[in-house]
Formats: sequence, C-alpha cells, structure tokens
Amino acid sequence: MYGAGVLTQPALLAASNTIAAGDDVIHRGLWIYYNLLCAPALPPPPENAASVAATLTGESTRKQSAYRTQADPAVAGSGCGAGCHSRFDPFGLVTMSYDGIGRYRTTDPSTTPPGGPIDDTATVPPGVLLGTTTPTMVKGADDVAQLFIKGRQVSDCAAGTLATYMLEHSPEVEGSCDLQAVRDSFQASGSFAQLFASILTSPAFATRDIQ
Repeated sequence: MYGAGVLTQPALLAASNTIAAGDDVIHRGLWIYYNLLCAPALPPPPENAASVAATLTGESTRKQSAYRTQADPAVAGSGCGAGCHSRFDPFGLVTMSYDGIGRYRTTDPSTTPPGGPIDDTATVPPGVLLGTTTPTMVKGADDVAQLFIKGRQVSDCAAGTLATYMLEHSPEVEGSCDLQAVRDSFQASGSFAQLFASILTSPAFATRDIQ
C-alpha cells in the first residue's frame, strides 16, 4: 500500500538529516514521529543536552542512540530516556541503510573501525503506534512500513499533514468534513499521487483564503 519507498525517499531522508556529515537518526525519527504518526508533542531537550552530546563524540550512531534511550533522565548528565528519545529514535535507526543524502549502503561508517555491518534494528515502545501495548521489534524500513499499513494512524496523519501544508491552515479547524473525505480516499487507495489529487480537488482547497 505505502511501501518502504515512502520512508526511504532520498529527498525526505536528506531533508530530515540535519547533520552535514554523518547520520541523524534523531531528526529522521522526529520527522516520522510528527508528520506520519501525529504523535503527542515531546518536552524540549534538557539544558545539558549539548554537553551530553559532546561526550558521545566518536561513538557509533548505534551506541549514541542506546545511551539516549536507556539513560535515566533523573541522573545528572544522562540522556532523556524512555519518555523521549526511545519514542522517535527507532524510526531513525531503521533508516541506517541509507546515508545522509539517501544513498543505499551496506556498511556503517560510524563503527570502530569504520565499515562495520549495518544494524537497522529497533524497538518501538508501546503506545507510539496506536493500539500497541507491548514493545514492537522492527528491522529496517520495510518492517516499519508493514506496521504503518495495519491501521489508519499513518494514513490519516499523512493526509492531515499534507492538507495543512497545501491549504496553509489546519483543516481540522476549517473544512474538517472535506479532510475526512480525503483521509478515507487515501486509506482506500494508498496512493500519494491520489492524495495530492484529492486535496487539490476538494472544496476546502477551492475555497481557501489565498491572501
């Protein structure tokens, strides 16, 4: 229906990878968390986030993420733990097979020595995907894509995100009936091309305020 291609489009991977040289599983994960899952807002990073990140320089991408997701936020100098990074880092980790500009690769340049095997496994905590009550193990973008097509969370969120961008306002406030029709159409077709067409031909788009 959606296919891993949506999650591994080079343009999206490059745009959400904010690190000039290296992997950015944080912002790749956040992009999916907010734009495809419409998950609840997270608290801002702690004041010591930058200094903590500096202590991890030189560690592999995988080790850095493990520290962020497992550390106790109550301990000075630790990561933000299960209540924060563990909710979105997994969606970045599953894209490890793609470099900063979205090129496929089979080795990890961040390991010591460089060139170790790619580890694109991750654990999504319960509750991030609606209806889940236990941790969900995933490997690679294909596994995540299969999870996403099992319900309406991703299709409804993606439709709302794109509609908000194209209409320049939240259709939840204005044109909510039109948005539901767009969501239903996207859920049925699974086609992003059709999603664009549905928004462009909706009454909400035709009557939008363009001033």
